[in-house]
Amino acid sequence: MSEPAWTALVDWDGDGGFGDAYEDVSADLVQLEVQGGRSAATDDFTAGRCSLTLENPSGRYSRYNASSPLFGLLLPGRDLILTATHNTVTYPGFRGELVEMREQRTVDGVPVVQLSFLDGFERLRRGSVSLPLQEGKRVDELLHAICEAAGWPLARRSFDAGLTTVERYWCHRKAPLQALQEAARQELGGQLYCDRGGVLRFENRDNRTLQPLYATVSDAAGLDLSFRRDDLISDVSFARAGLDVANGLSVLYSLSPTGRQLAPGSDSPLNHVSGEYQVGGKGVLAPVAGVDYLANSQPDGSGADRTAQVSLLTFTSFGGGFSAGFENLDTAPVYLTLLQVRGQAVRRSNEERRIEVAAPAPLVEGQVLRAEFDFNDDAETIRAFARWRAATLSADQPRPTVDLLGSTDVEVAAILGTEVSKRVRLVDTGGLYPSQVDGFFSIEGYRLRQVIGADLACSWTLFSEDHAIGNFFRVSGDGGPDHSLIAADANPTGDRIAF
Repeated sequence: MSEPAWTALVDWDGDGGFGDAYEDVSADLVQLEVQGGRSAATDDFTAGRCSLTLENPSGRYSRYNASSPLFGLLLPGRDLILTATHNTVTYPGFRGELVEMREQRTVDGVPVVQLSFLDGFERLRRGSVSLPLQEGKRVDELLHAICEAAGWPLARRSFDAGLTTVERYWCHRKAPLQALQEAARQELGGQLYCDRGGVLRFENRDNRTLQPLYATVSDAAGLDLSFRRDDLISDVSFARAGLDVANGLSVLYSLSPTGRQLAPGSDSPLNHVSGEYQVGGKGVLAPVAGVDYLANSQPDGSGADRTAQVSLLTFTSFGGGFSAGFENLDTAPVYLTLLQVRGQAVRRSNEERRIEVAAPAPLVEGQVLRAEFDFNDDAETIRAFARWRAATLSADQPRPTVDLLGSTDVEVAAILGTEVSKRVRLVDTGGLYPSQVDGFFSIEGYRLRQVIGADLACSWTLFSEDHAIGNFFRVSGDGGPDHSLIAADANPTGDRIAF
């Protein structure tokens, strides 16, 4: 059996490349651990993590060592690319950014440094994005628009075509990750995560149904078959968007308090105004002088009218808010005593938006699965999804964690190829003390670890097909807009069923 060869590259100088001196830290690598996924079937995926332990006898990785060639460069945010090569095949290990460094000494007195990294979710957690009102867009199109606004590169995106078209969507000053997760949630059963290669992935609700079998595990090094009350539900309570568009114009924003100062000229930050609408806005009009904004020489409006000295240079509506830039042609400051933004109001209707379903035979009481689909108004599809979740999440399903050891080339390859969403079969029906589990599961969490020179090890957290939305099916007439998937060798005519 051949051992995997790990390559760890850190962009210490932050220039976007990994070829500078001392950026290949592979020779100093003594231990690594990579983990990712989620802990429950109803959770969003969280940021993946990676920990590298490097030998540090020369003090190269000591932050306060002024003689180190990396002095001043050992900073948070530095990018990591980790890969493994095994039998000429290169596997992604992890891609992310440095969030923590810890200098330590082993029990043998050897100085080491532990580097901790988080994947792209950490970058997307920071900052904010705003999007104009988007109409008639698939979920994947919304995700691309958010990524563009956040500056996330196209080469690091892989999105399934969404099966849900969102009639209206907007976001204003939201963290990119929050906006992405919100948009992905409108695809009932869709998944959003960063893979180990640093690619942001969106899977539509059919993705897991179509996953090929990745591996069969029948001789795991360890098996933990847990039962958790929190994994079970008794009821489902979902809420559709309930968005209505008013026919006429409404005031979406009104400046309060008034008396906003505008400095002479247009360059001052005081002349850039932004705000959030009270409701969503469609067909928003740029403010008109004398109608939507007034200026005065005094903050309380008791002075001379200076509206004619003020012009609107820029205006952008983001569906949920706006930004505007003004020019003050006067030589003295003037003050906005009125500023309003008008458009068609997009607001939640007063109709009942909540869709509630009771589990058919619950094993617990008072555990309600709640979700808000703020931009999905397909009540029938949401109701069908609620019924399906009520049925599957109320039943007792195996929830195994399996431990794997890379003692053969096949096992090493299976571990190195670990990724969430992959479909595996677990068979534990023979030998001593079998659990009698034999079924198909989805990898929903993983923990891969190796001490260099020792065997590669990995743990997979598995969710049953039902919990992982990997056994979803629909029935429809032939040729319908939401027709079911069919197997390649199935009859392609007539009514169809797929699961």
